[in-house]
Amino acid sequence: MRITSLVGGNNLDLLFNELSADGQFSDLGSFHAALDGVMAIRQAVKSQKSEIYVHTNIYSTSPIRGMDIQKAIGNLPSDKRRAVNQWITKSWWTSDQSSPTHLRNWYDGKDVTDSALGEAALGVRRCQDIRLVSLQTSDWEMSPLTVRLSNHHITPIEVVNYWECPTLEAELKRLQPPLCSWKELSTVSPQQFSGLTFSKDCFDKLESVPFNQSAAKRIIHLLTILNEYATSDNIVRQQIVKGYFKGGRAQFSDSSVSEKNEFRQQLRFKHPVNNTYLFCPWHGKINQSTLRIHFSWPNGEGRPIYVVYVGPKITKR
Repeated sequence: MRITSLVGGNNLDLLFNELSADGQFSDLGSFHAALDGVMAIRQAVKSQKSEIYVHTNIYSTSPIRGMDIQKAIGNLPSDKRRAVNQWITKSWWTSDQSSPTHLRNWYDGKDVTDSALGEAALGVRRCQDIRLVSLQTSDWEMSPLTVRLSNHHITPIEVVNYWECPTLEAELKRLQPPLCSWKELSTVSPQQFSGLTFSKDCFDKLESVPFNQSAAKRIIHLLTILNEYATSDNIVRQQIVKGYFKGGRAQFSDSSVSEKNEFRQQLRFKHPVNNTYLFCPWHGKINQSTLRIHFSWPNGEGRPIYVVYVGPKITKR
């Protein structure tokens, strides 16, 4: 399976690699020195109006054997302690992704599914640009980090990792600025998601909605999942359906029977490649601004996915 990063915008997310703070240090001095390095990286990141997010597993780590991370941070000088605590308590990484429970991520023979590294690997699989920042220790001074999945049909995933400030600063300067308009989103999407076919007017209704960058990122996230479904083999497709199309928190769903009856005409869209119409009740959910992506559910291997509408929720009562 071929994974590519989004072009045309800085959608980079940085996660702190809490595994680099789990038993690698022999004393407080070496841990504090490495932590100073990460805080310097964070300052560079914040100067670019970004952040290094922290996975919730950080509090289960012990940078020094027998000393958990809270105690190790508690031994910092007061000004540094406040700065670190403010960072790790206000910059939680919130995942809106789900992964099939049987699909695990492995790195160096260890299960890293429920970690920042596992989260980053899952994001990379979904064409998101998620990278790690690690404490400077010999175990983690390498990039990319290769994560293997329990399903051997899926190509190993490479996650970019930083541990020195100059390298990350140079990359942040190289990246293009974030998408800042619906027009940019409508231009980039057909170029990036080659597995999908977009109607020419599918983004038109977004013009009535104030631009929201969080919503734009969510749209990109959902389109990457559809694109992966459209370009993957049947085994991966089954995993995508299980992880994203089923369950109470599914990110894609069919409209209800009553909605199909009440809004049948509104859910009919011009076919992108011929003069017929498509009935497209299947949709992806963008809670910000109550937006929806309507598309033709292929309902069979090898059939195309047509994205026919991105805009305000149609089935509002």
